Amino acid sequence: MLTKFQFQIAETTRKNRLDKFLYREINAVSRMYLHHLISDGKCTVDGRVESRGYHIQAGETIEIEVETGSETTVLSENIPLNIVYEDAEILVINKPHGMLVHPTKGVR
Repeated sequence: MLTKFQFQIAETTRKNRLDKFLYREINAVSRMYLHHLISDGKCTVDGRVESRGYHIQAGETIEIEVETGSETTVLSENIPLNIVYEDAEILVINKPHGMLVHPTKGVR
Protein backbone atom coordinates (compact mmCIF):
# COMPACT_ATOMS: atom_id res chain seq x y z
CA MET A 1 0.00 0.00 0.00
CA LEU A 2 1.29 3.45 -0.93
CA THR A 3 1.17 5.90 1.99
CA LYS A 4 1.75 9.62 1.52
CA PHE A 5 3.43 11.48 4.37
CA GLN A 6 3.54 15.25 4.73
CA PHE A 7 5.54 17.03 7.41
CA GLN A 8 5.60 20.73 8.33
CA ILE A 9 8.99 21.47 9.86
CA ALA A 10 8.88 23.16 13.26
CA GLU A 11 11.56 25.47 14.65
CA THR A 12 12.73 22.70 17.01
CA THR A 13 13.49 20.25 14.19
CA ARG A 14 15.24 22.64 11.80
CA LYS A 15 18.83 21.97 10.71
CA ASN A 16 18.35 18.20 10.90
CA ARG A 17 19.40 16.17 7.87
CA LEU A 18 16.50 15.21 5.62
CA ASP A 19 17.21 11.47 5.74
CA LYS A 20 17.63 11.38 9.53
CA PHE A 21 14.44 13.35 10.08
CA LEU A 22 12.43 11.01 7.83
CA TYR A 23 13.91 7.91 9.47
CA ARG A 24 12.83 9.17 12.92
CA GLU A 25 9.35 10.10 11.70
CA ILE A 26 8.60 7.06 9.49
CA ASN A 27 9.51 3.95 11.43
CA ALA A 28 7.72 1.55 9.05
CA VAL A 29 10.61 1.37 6.54
CA SER A 30 14.38 1.00 6.55
CA ARG A 31 16.83 3.88 6.31
CA MET A 32 18.24 2.43 3.09
CA TYR A 33 14.77 2.39 1.52
CA LEU A 34 14.35 6.06 2.47
CA HIS A 35 17.76 6.83 0.89
CA HIS A 36 16.57 5.25 -2.37
CA LEU A 37 13.33 7.23 -2.34
CA ILE A 38 15.20 10.49 -1.75
CA SER A 39 17.80 9.69 -4.46
CA ASP A 40 15.03 8.76 -6.93
CA GLY A 41 13.31 12.12 -6.40
CA LYS A 42 10.29 10.61 -4.59
CA CYS A 43 10.70 13.08 -1.72
CA THR A 44 10.25 16.83 -2.05
CA VAL A 45 10.95 19.80 0.20
CA ASP A 46 8.62 22.67 -0.70
CA GLY A 47 8.23 21.03 -4.12
CA ARG A 48 12.01 20.73 -4.70
CA VAL A 49 13.99 17.51 -4.88
CA GLU A 50 16.84 17.67 -2.34
CA SER A 51 19.70 15.34 -1.39
CA ARG A 52 19.50 13.14 1.68
CA GLY A 53 22.07 15.36 3.42
CA TYR A 54 19.98 18.50 2.96
CA HIS A 55 19.49 20.37 6.25
CA ILE A 56 15.80 21.07 6.69
CA GLN A 57 14.60 24.52 7.75
CA ALA A 58 11.68 25.67 9.90
CA GLY A 59 8.52 26.22 7.89
CA GLU A 60 9.43 23.85 5.06
CA THR A 61 7.02 21.13 3.95
CA ILE A 62 8.34 17.64 3.23
CA GLU A 63 6.28 15.22 1.15
CA ILE A 64 7.13 11.57 0.47
CA GLU A 65 5.22 8.49 -0.69
CA VAL A 66 6.26 5.22 0.92
CA GLU A 67 5.31 1.65 0.05
CA THR A 68 4.28 0.16 3.41
CA GLY A 69 1.97 -2.73 2.49
CA SER A 70 4.44 -5.50 1.74
CA GLU A 71 4.88 -7.48 4.91
CA THR A 72 7.32 -10.34 5.20
CA THR A 73 6.92 -13.24 7.56
CA VAL A 74 10.17 -14.39 9.11
CA LEU A 75 10.26 -17.91 10.45
CA SER A 76 12.80 -18.91 13.05
CA GLU A 77 14.94 -21.98 12.64
CA ASN A 78 15.06 -24.75 15.20
CA ILE A 79 18.78 -24.71 16.02
CA PRO A 80 20.63 -25.56 19.22
CA LEU A 81 21.78 -22.48 21.13
CA ASN A 82 24.97 -22.25 23.18
CA ILE A 83 23.61 -20.36 26.21
CA VAL A 84 26.45 -18.77 28.18
CA TYR A 85 24.35 -16.99 30.82
CA GLU A 86 20.66 -16.64 31.59
CA ASP A 87 18.59 -14.91 34.28
CA ALA A 88 15.19 -13.20 34.49
CA GLU A 89 16.38 -10.10 32.58
CA ILE A 90 19.14 -11.17 30.20
CA LEU A 91 20.19 -14.02 27.97
CA VAL A 92 23.75 -14.34 26.63
CA ILE A 93 24.28 -16.63 23.65
CA ASN A 94 27.57 -17.62 22.02
CA LYS A 95 26.65 -17.08 18.35
CA PRO A 96 28.79 -18.92 15.80
CA HIS A 97 30.64 -16.85 13.19
CA GLY A 98 28.56 -16.44 10.04
CA MET A 99 25.16 -16.98 11.66
CA LEU A 100 22.79 -14.14 10.76
CA VAL A 101 21.21 -12.18 13.57
CA HIS A 102 18.76 -10.16 11.46
CA PRO A 103 17.11 -11.27 8.22
CA THR A 104 18.19 -9.61 4.98
CA LYS A 105 16.60 -9.41 1.54
CA GLY A 106 19.08 -11.90 0.10
CA VAL A 107 18.67 -14.51 2.84
CA ARG A 108 15.22 -15.58 3.98
